[in-house]
Amino acid sequence: MKYLSRTICIFMMLALLACSKDEQQTVPDVEVSHLSVGTWNVGHFNSGSLGGYQKDDYAEAVIRWRDFVGSHKPDILNVEEWNVTFDKGGQLNALNEIIRPWYNNIYMEQPRQNAWILNGIFTNYPVDPFSFRYFNLSQSAYYGLAMTIIIDGHELDVLCGHIPWDSEYHANGLQALKSELRKHKTFIFLGDTNSTEEEQLLFQNEEGYHLANPVDGQWLVTTGAGSSIDNVITSSNITISQVSVAPSGLYEGDHFPLFCNLEIQWKE
Repeated sequence: MKYLSRTICIFMMLALLACSKDEQQTVPDVEVSHLSVGTWNVGHFNSGSLGGYQKDDYAEAVIRWRDFVGSHKPDILNVEEWNVTFDKGGQLNALNEIIRPWYNNIYMEQPRQNAWILNGIFTNYPVDPFSFRYFNLSQSAYYGLAMTIIIDGHELDVLCGHIPWDSEYHANGLQALKSELRKHKTFIFLGDTNSTEEEQLLFQNEEGYHLANPVDGQWLVTTGAGSSIDNVITSSNITISQVSVAPSGLYEGDHFPLFCNLEIQWKE
């Protein structure tokens, strides 16, 4: 009986190994995930000036902003130059009015020494609660945000930021971003680079990353001034497609939101 039991156990182990081998053969070598993202410098709801929306029809205006976000609602949305309150009188909380109707996970930079630049990342994907942190983009109180979201059981690092435009800090800010991105395996960066086209192309030509802008060699204008400074940068295992700039019609000039689709081929 003892030998019979041992024989049965051996057959069961062999059967399990065979099943495991069959399962491994059916799993694709590279798993792929798809998602949509957007980046938008909202200019304090005031065409780039501090103080929030300035007109008296703020109750109607905030609905237009809310509906615009809802009409696009990318899986991950980043904003810069956010205002805590929507209107100049401080009556409406901007996150409550514009973002919370669409997104559950809201990560917003808290006002610091420099109240001009407030970044945020919004998503409905699960977020590693211990991953959220700031990283410095210069010595002038410009910060980026970083966190990890979970997609199809994989970890995607999501970063956002606003590179300083003033010449005293701009070069250091660019270098700080490059140094930060090198720490990440599979990532996306969303934000306002405040950089020339040549500077942005260095992320592609020197670092090997992918850019949403330009598209097939043509730069999409992302500001009312005619520049192309807003962008999405990804690790090399992410393919970018369907890039578009969507003038919101919500204010005159300043920045336009940039949207695109991503295909992630997860690295081993």
